[in-house]
Amino acid sequence: EPNMASVAFNSANEDLVCYSGQGVLNIKSHWFTPYQQRLEPSQQGFVVGFMGKCVYILHMYSMQSLEIPLTSQLLQFLDNKMFREAYELASLGVTERDWKMLGSEALENMEFDVARKSFFRIRDCRSLLLVNELIEMKNRGSSINELKAHLYAHNKRFRDCVQLLQQMGAENVALEMFADLRMFEQAQEFLSNSSAETQKLLLRKKADWAQTSNDQRMLASVPELLMSSGDYDRAIRLMMANNWVEKVANAARKLDKSDANLLREIGQFMAKNGEYIQATSIFQRINDLRSIIQMHVNAENWDDALALINRNSSLSNDVYLPYARWLAERDRFDEAQIAYNKAGHEKEASLVLEQLTKNAVKENRFKAASFYYRRMAEQLIEKDGGINGNNINGHSLLESLENCLNLADIYFAYEPVYKYVVEPFTEKSLDILFHAARFISLHKPTEYVSRVTVYYTLMKLSRHFGCYKTARQALNHLHKLRCPPQYQSQIDVATLEIRAMPFSDSEEFQPMCYNCGTANPILGGHECVHCNHYFIYSFITFEVLPLIQFQIDDDDISDKEAVNF
Repeated sequence: EPNMASVAFNSANEDLVCYSGQGVLNIKSHWFTPYQQRLEPSQQGFVVGFMGKCVYILHMYSMQSLEIPLTSQLLQFLDNKMFREAYELASLGVTERDWKMLGSEALENMEFDVARKSFFRIRDCRSLLLVNELIEMKNRGSSINELKAHLYAHNKRFRDCVQLLQQMGAENVALEMFADLRMFEQAQEFLSNSSAETQKLLLRKKADWAQTSNDQRMLASVPELLMSSGDYDRAIRLMMANNWVEKVANAARKLDKSDANLLREIGQFMAKNGEYIQATSIFQRINDLRSIIQMHVNAENWDDALALINRNSSLSNDVYLPYARWLAERDRFDEAQIAYNKAGHEKEASLVLEQLTKNAVKENRFKAASFYYRRMAEQLIEKDGGINGNNINGHSLLESLENCLNLADIYFAYEPVYKYVVEPFTEKSLDILFHAARFISLHKPTEYVSRVTVYYTLMKLSRHFGCYKTARQALNHLHKLRCPPQYQSQIDVATLEIRAMPFSDSEEFQPMCYNCGTANPILGGHECVHCNHYFIYSFITFEVLPLIQFQIDDDDISDKEAVNF
C-alpha cells in the first residue's frame, strides 16, 4: 500500500488490518477495497493497536483510541455471501441495524445458523420464530423455493412469493395467503394469468370475506361474486337469508329444470313472502303439484287447495287433514269432522264428533246432540267388517250402536220438552209434548236430561188431558227428586188436587198394541203388557205407530218378493 506509515492487525480477527499514512486511516479485510477515514489533526499519528472496533493511535506523546464503523466491511462480506466471516466481523461490534441486516441476508440465503445467532444478538423474537418455522419446514422435506416463498410472504414481498408459488404450481397456496390477508385486489392482479378454477376460488374467498364483514354494501355484492364463480346454491341461499326477493326471482330464471331441489327451495321462499304467482310458476316448472298444494295450505287458501285435489285425488290427505285442524281451531267442528273423514283419519274424526256431542249436550242443544249421536251410529255401521254379533268385537260394536241410537232418540225427544219448561212459547202441540215426556220417562236416566223437567211436564200435561193416574205417578217420582224452588209450590198444590181426581187415565192417550189390540198403561213401558210386542214410535208425534213385526215361514218367498207384495 502506498504512503503507509504504520499498520496494525486486529487482535480478535486477523483478517482485518488497519493502517495509516498522510492523515488517512484505512481499514481493510481480505482483498476488498479498504474503507478510508480522514483523521483530525489532533488524531494524526501512528497506528499501534487494533482491538475489536477500536484503533489505538500514538500522537506525539499521547495515546488515543478511535472507534471505527465496520458496516462497510460487513456489506462487503454480505455481497460476497461470506456469512460466517460477516458474523465474526459483526461480533467485534456493530449496530443493531447491522445485526438485523446480517440476519435477514443470511436467512434469505438459507444460512439458518448465522441468522439465528444474529437475531438472538438483538433479541428479535419474531424473526427467531420465523427461523424456527423455516428449519421445521426444511426438516419436513420442503424445497428451497417453498422456504423462500414462506420467507417472502413474511417479509411482505408478495409478488416474489406469488412468482415462486406459480413456478411450483401452487396457486392455491397463493390464493389462501391473499385470502387470509384480505388482499383480494392484489390477488386478482397477481393471479390474473392463473387457471379458471383458481379465479373462481378467488371469487368465493372474496365472497366469504364480504359475507363475514359488517359492511352492507360489500354484503350486497356477495351473491354476484358467488354466481360469477358458478356457486348458484350459496348465492341463492344467501339472498334468501337476507330476504332479497327480487334478486332471488332473477336468479331463479337462470336455473335449469335439473336443479329441482334448489328451485323447490326458491318456490317455498317466494310463497313464504306472499309471491304466490311466482312460486306457482316455479313449482310448475318442475311439475311439483304437491308443493303447490302445500303452498296453498300454508297460506290457508283452502278454495285453491281443494280445487287442486279435485283434479288429483291422490293428494287429498295433504289438504283435508290440515284443513280439518284449521276448521277445528275455529270451532267449526261439523265441517272439521267431515274433513277428517275425507282425510281418512277416522280416529280424529271420531274424537271431534265426540267432542261436538259433549259440547252440544252441555250447551243444551239437544237436537244437535241427537244428530251427532246418530252420525256416530252411522260411523259404527260403516266400520270395516260391519257389525257382527257373533264375535266379541261385533258384540261390543252392537252395544255401542244401540247406545248411540237410544241416546239420539232420547235427546231428540227431550229438545221440545226442555224448551217447553224454560221458554215462554213452544212450537209443539201439547199432545206431542205429552207423548215426548212419556217416551223419555220410560228410558233410563240420561246425562243432562233432567228427570224433574220430564216428570214435571208429564204431570202438568197429564192433568190437562185427564190422565190423572199418570199425573199421580209423575208426582210420586217428583217427590223422590230434588226439585227447584220455583216448581215446589206447584207440585205441592198438584199433589193435593190430584187426590180429588179419579185414579184412571183417558183411554185416548193409552197406547194401543196393534198386534193384540190391548190398551196399555201410559207408563207401562215400550212393550205390550199382554203380548210383549215392541212398540214402534213416530218421532214426529211420539205416538205408537200401527206397525207389527212378522216373519215369513215359507222358504219359497224371498225377502224381496215379500217387500214388493
